[in-house]
Amino acid sequence: PIVVIGLGIAGSKQSLSSTAQTALSAADLVLYQDVDISQFLLSINSKKIAITKDYEILWRTLHNFFHKKVVILTSGDPLFHGIGDILRTRLPREELIFETNISLIQAAFAKIGHPWHDANVINLHDKSTKILRSKLTKEGWFAVLTDQSNPPNLIASELCLADYGSS
Repeated sequence: PIVVIGLGIAGSKQSLSSTAQTALSAADLVLYQDVDISQFLLSINSKKIAITKDYEILWRTLHNFFHKKVVILTSGDPLFHGIGDILRTRLPREELIFETNISLIQAAFAKIGHPWHDANVINLHDKSTKILRSKLTKEGWFAVLTDQSNPPNLIASELCLADYGSS
């Protein structure tokens, strides 16, 4: 099976479970996405390849390393708007092992001491803030997953335009 490791909010080697650390050190291939691989170099003696948006390269690489120990290292949570969905479209579930850490949204709700099981999560990663207004309703809690191209001030502007100025 392919071990998919999500770094979560901590984003560091030290935050990984012993299972994840063992998988990394035993891997024949480490694919990584949106990760500063330099902090992991001492524990990875295998081939390392960055994953790009061209997923055909990913599929060819996985095919070439069939029957080898493969680890995919990714930022955030691979099953929450991450590479996990993409992998599940082409690979059987039993071929994937997911090791994750606390996600950004989970940590944010913990910080404010509010349950997030009923939160509306809006993904703006690699998307325009303009879709934010179409996702808003008048009630409930919202969490916005964003990136560097959608900073808080831009999101706040969109909230004000949608009459959510007190958010």
